[in-house]
Amino acid sequence: MAIKQQLVPIDVSDLQRLIKKTKEVETEIAEKNIFLFIGETGSGKTTTIKALLGYKMGLREFKGMSWVTPVEPITDKKVL
Repeated sequence: MAIKQQLVPIDVSDLQRLIKKTKEVETEIAEKNIFLFIGETGSGKTTTIKALLGYKMGLREFKGMSWVTPVEPITDKKVL
């Protein structure tokens, strides 16, 4: 099976806008810690983030397998 490649013309004004936005964000996050969650589908990235945000977590079971999953959303508006 051959892979087709399509050339897309560069929109210079769009590229300049993206560069400007990148520079704006760079100053906002310069002194902050950034965490990157990397993993395969189903490895628990979203579950971990929700647990850190304060979701109530619970154990679920199905066909002999068990896993931890969010069971209730955040209800305390102070957290948001």
